[in-house]
Amino acid sequence: MSVRKRTLADWIWTFVGIAGVVLIGIAAYLFLTERRTPKVPTPEERLELADRHWKKGKEALSGGDAEAAVREIRTALRLVGGRQPEYQNDLGEALLAAGRGEEAEKAWKLSILLWPFFHRPYLNLARRFEENRREAAAWQCYRAALALHPEPVPADLPARVARMDAEVREKREKEVRSLRKDLRANPASLRAFVPLLRDRLLRGRTAEEAGPGEGIRGAVLGLGEDLGDLEALLARQESAVKDRPGSVVDRAGLGLLLLLAGDFERARGTFDRALELSGIDPAARFGAALADL
Repeated sequence: MSVRKRTLADWIWTFVGIAGVVLIGIAAYLFLTERRTPKVPTPEERLELADRHWKKGKEALSGGDAEAAVREIRTALRLVGGRQPEYQNDLGEALLAAGRGEEAEKAWKLSILLWPFFHRPYLNLARRFEENRREAAAWQCYRAALALHPEPVPADLPARVARMDAEVREKREKEVRSLRKDLRANPASLRAFVPLLRDRLLRGRTAEEAGPGEGIRGAVLGLGEDLGDLEALLARQESAVKDRPGSVVDRAGLGLLLLLAGDFERARGTFDRALELSGIDPAARFGAALADL
């Protein structure tokens, strides 16, 4: 049996057949890959999809399914990179309904961070703080909500803010009276002295042209006036120092009372002696720093 010799045309047709098979395989691969690879949505499509998930979340919350609402709104937030204050506020509402109050607070605070002029997270935080008896924080949030958008907030909000304002002021004055009593009993108590000094700074600032040292000195003298009867307190403390000359606490207390009386030079000497006895005493070190202002 003879074997026919392959011509050039035979080789060409063989090559064309192989190439055709390869091209068909590539086309099939591309087609199948395109079907398996999800289409990347455009920014506009992402916003539309986020809006749909957000609305589903609100519907779920209205229907009483708080966990489903949390899932849907979080999906919406992921689609917009978390930077949507209204979504964050509604996530907080869903989280609160799901019994996750601390997470709700974080969502509302983030909502405010994203857009500080959005009233609803302030109102939600105010209610949360009021329920937890954090009156001062609730008062600030209620005032912010009322100032930003008075129309949609509850009708009784102005009266509620006024009431909380009075309650916060009354509570603060009660704390101040208690701290003054503690300071009279123990003049070296920084736990009483420091918050009273801070309160005095906030209540009675000096003129704008006054330097920071002058402002603090003015607050120290004002605290002395608030404390009252400094002569009797000084006499008692001097007697304590004479009875216990090695007591750092008594000397530091005397120095702080001298500051309140305006005798900064003598107070500095008293603190120096207290620091010689104990260089780490916090009241003596604090008083010495005040005396140098």
